[in-house]
Amino acid sequence: MQKITDDIMRLCLKLPEDLKLEFLAGQYIDIITDDNQHRSFSIANAPHESDHIELHIRHVTGGEYTDYLFHDMPLNTELQLEGPLGTFYLRENSTRPIILMGGGTGFAPLKGILEHAFHIGVTRPMHLFWGVRKHQDLYLDDQPREWMQQHANFQYTPVLSEPGPDWQGETGYVHEVVLQHYPDIKNSDVYMSGPPKMIDSGRDLFLEHGLTMDYLYSDAFEFNSHPGMGLEE
Repeated sequence: MQKITDDIMRLCLKLPEDLKLEFLAGQYIDIITDDNQHRSFSIANAPHESDHIELHIRHVTGGEYTDYLFHDMPLNTELQLEGPLGTFYLRENSTRPIILMGGGTGFAPLKGILEHAFHIGVTRPMHLFWGVRKHQDLYLDDQPREWMQQHANFQYTPVLSEPGPDWQGETGYVHEVVLQHYPDIKNSDVYMSGPPKMIDSGRDLFLEHGLTMDYLYSDAFEFNSHPGMGLEE
């Protein structure tokens, strides 16, 4: 249990030694609470690291489960899980450039997708856009910057909606910044993960500019109606 910021925890779950969870990069799991409630969290690691599950969890003010997790849950707690779940994963057979757009802890499944892509040797251009409010919300900013140094086909653009006076990068809404960089977005595969409002805005904008749903992938569409949604809040 590693608190990366005041309100974001990196939680690593160790699986039983006789169990391997076979999942696709980008999928999610449900943690099932003692009163049978489901809390959904994206898997942040790649499938080749299958001895554990990494989750990025934001502390939701007033959220009963995240209050427990941040303040009361001890190490070595046994958790009941259901998964893998979801249809959000890397389409490996495509030949189109890849755009990944994350908001907040929506970075988690995109991290898993990118680590898997690097592991299997994807050579297509890949560009990650990570939208947050303030600079400190880029809680693992060093990771994609390292990837840029290691992989010539990867780019990273952080976007702040509430930048401080020292910020030199992109500002505004992340989906609008994506379109500024890729006005021909219809030619790319687009993966989106984060708050439903961001996903909805990105979907509407990208469809207006020629992208079709065949090449637009998101975890928020199915989670909008998920009763235990605890994902990118």
